Amino acid sequence: ADLNRSASISTTSESDLMNAEMNLDSRIFVAGHRGLVGSAIVRCLIQRDTLVRALVRPGSDRRNLAGLNIELVEIDMLDHSAMRRALDGCDWLFHVAAMYSTRDEDSDKMYSVNVGGTTNLLEAMKGVAPLPKVVFISSFSVYGACQDKRGC
Repeated sequence: ADLNRSASISTTSESDLMNAEMNLDSRIFVAGHRGLVGSAIVRCLIQRDTLVRALVRPGSDRRNLAGLNIELVEIDMLDHSAMRRALDGCDWLFHVAAMYSTRDEDSDKMYSVNVGGTTNLLEAMKGVAPLPKVVFISSFSVYGACQDKRGC
């Protein structure tokens, strides 16, 4: 099946994304800046002299942020009102945050963070004006281990 048509998913190449209507006055909110893809996005945005506001989890390791010219906002992705305040004034949202674990006992928490956190983030956007443009990046690994090995 053609996923792009059946699920109404649009795709954008990296060059199209970086050449979009982003200007020097844009404020970009990044959720998931500590991962491989997210950290590359933040560094690219900083090189473009854009204003970056990054979500940091309470108590998270921040050594990779040392020396970067970004605004840190410490909030839990499941805190709706804090998320709305963090998005206020942002023109773009890059959502690359996810929890990944191979441990069965983490599956409920993964669902809560990956589905609940994403839902909360998008719901919080509804109260923000102007509405930010969204770039959502994910991978199949956030779905966890496959129970039926035949279907993997």
